[in-house]
Amino acid sequence: MGRGRKSEVGADAKASALLRERKARAYAKRKLERPQVQMWYSAKRRAKRFGLPFDITPEDIVIPTHCPVLGIRLRASDQQTPASPSLDRIRNSRGYTRGNIIVVSWRANNLKRDAELSELARLAEFYCGYQTGDPSRQAYKETPASRMAKEQMVQTARRIIQ
Repeated sequence: MGRGRKSEVGADAKASALLRERKARAYAKRKLERPQVQMWYSAKRRAKRFGLPFDITPEDIVIPTHCPVLGIRLRASDQQTPASPSLDRIRNSRGYTRGNIIVVSWRANNLKRDAELSELARLAEFYCGYQTGDPSRQAYKETPASRMAKEQMVQTARRIIQ
């Protein structure tokens, strides 16, 4: 009697594992066929979980060929890669609303994470032209090139904020 019960449990576990695998393959297929729909579902779940505004539709999610931030070619994949398209909230507090979302690479979105634009501008300002390998870790010496890069970053951040 004990042996029969064990084989029933083993069969149930095997069936459950097969079902999970089948669901995972179906999810990966849907993600490749219509990534904007999967992005929409995921955004809707996050908005509900964190109490964020949400008024977008899958049609509002436009996936460009290249990341507007880093310029890398975006590629939908069944696995997350730095080149995977990722839905970004331009201003985190405004939630997933029309005019506040953009598709960028996962890498760009991961760099931004929960930072505010002003924090990113300060970060860029600090590291632009920073002299690496300096054991005393002195503040960087501004060069004409680093000054230009800093000004471009600040102008871009201001355009986005407005």
